[in-house]
Amino acid sequence: MAQINNRRSVLQRHRWKLLISLFSVTAVCATGSIVIFLVKRWLYRQQLRIREDHFMREQMRRRFIQTQEDSLRTLCQLIPVFAIILNKDELNIDDLFNELKNKKKVTGESGDIENNEKSKAELWNELKTNSLVKIITITYTISTFFLLTRLQLNMLARREYLESAVNMGVEKEKNESKGQYSIVSLITGFWNYNNRSNDQGNIINSTDDNPMGPDIKHNKITYINEQGYLSLSWWLLNNGYKTFKRLAHNYVTEEFESINPRDQLTLIEFSNHLSNVFQAINKDILISREDSIKMRDIILPGDNDLFKVLLQTLDKDELELLQEDETVLRRLMSELTKCIESSASNIVLENLVNESYQYIMNHIETKMIAKSQKIPNVSRESSFQMALFAIVTKDTCHDMLPKKNHMSGTSNEYLQCLDRLEVLDDLSSSVYSNFNV
Repeated sequence: MAQINNRRSVLQRHRWKLLISLFSVTAVCATGSIVIFLVKRWLYRQQLRIREDHFMREQMRRRFIQTQEDSLRTLCQLIPVFAIILNKDELNIDDLFNELKNKKKVTGESGDIENNEKSKAELWNELKTNSLVKIITITYTISTFFLLTRLQLNMLARREYLESAVNMGVEKEKNESKGQYSIVSLITGFWNYNNRSNDQGNIINSTDDNPMGPDIKHNKITYINEQGYLSLSWWLLNNGYKTFKRLAHNYVTEEFESINPRDQLTLIEFSNHLSNVFQAINKDILISREDSIKMRDIILPGDNDLFKVLLQTLDKDELELLQEDETVLRRLMSELTKCIESSASNIVLENLVNESYQYIMNHIETKMIAKSQKIPNVSRESSFQMALFAIVTKDTCHDMLPKKNHMSGTSNEYLQCLDRLEVLDDLSSSVYSNFNV
């Protein structure tokens, strides 16, 4: 009994200490559990944020790659149309070549050799000039189309990415706020319910007057603005290329006028003459001078011609909606103009033209050697008639601008050659990632 009493007295004497110790241990355990829970929650959120960032980067990368592929597909669809336009614009060198072959038959059958020989000489000179003008026009127009489509599609892809990112952020905030109610919200719930009922009645009445809701109409107008923006390529396809054609005709005449179809040229000599033409055109369009031609005027219509382009590419209802609000179109055109007038775009266009020139010369050299298999020891130092250069240039135009529509650019070696340029991807990347617009 004495021991039990002693224990009781000890417990009574130290009960507060024991209670405090027990409370302290409980508090420490509870605090530790809370800290561990908060740390785990923080780590989970950080891990979730890292996953979201990785997902967004991966989505951005995939969308960028898809945009560049879409740009190539767009060009493949435009090429057959451009081939038809060129043939209608006095550059149908196939008809000219067929006429020349028919002229040979007429010469063999008739006795009026002198008149026919003169006509043949004129046709050969015309074939020489037109084949060179056509291949140069193709080079500058397709190179400019590459630049234009990359700029346009990457701007729209960036815009779409930003809109989706904003929508995801708003949706995330809504999800995080779900389930969080306050006493104030419970008290005002009935009042808010009545207000919502009245608002819904007003919305129903307003939708009766306007069957197209404000959000639907806004999205449709935005879509039409973007379609109008993409349709600006109509200007280059139908009008802008004529500037390249005019420059090509002037400089080809200046450089090759003294060379007759029967004259002999080496591949190096022909290459130098053609290079002089490209350099002269580059000076006119890529070097800033008071009298230089502005690439903006070649690629995009002016304010007076904009409605004409939209009239050709949009239907009446779409045009009426666009005229209600063309803010998006004007904003995109303003950014596109700044990009076109930048030095980076000039560098890219110059690289595209240089790559095209290398492709043309490699193609012509291969075809010249193939057509001259009967001549022994054919090389770059060998001489060929200018008439043969004209025929090979005509064939090269067909390879660069096939008439058939290839949905995939893999069948067009020329487009693949330009699409592989690193400077083109660098420009596309800078436009796609420019979020400070």
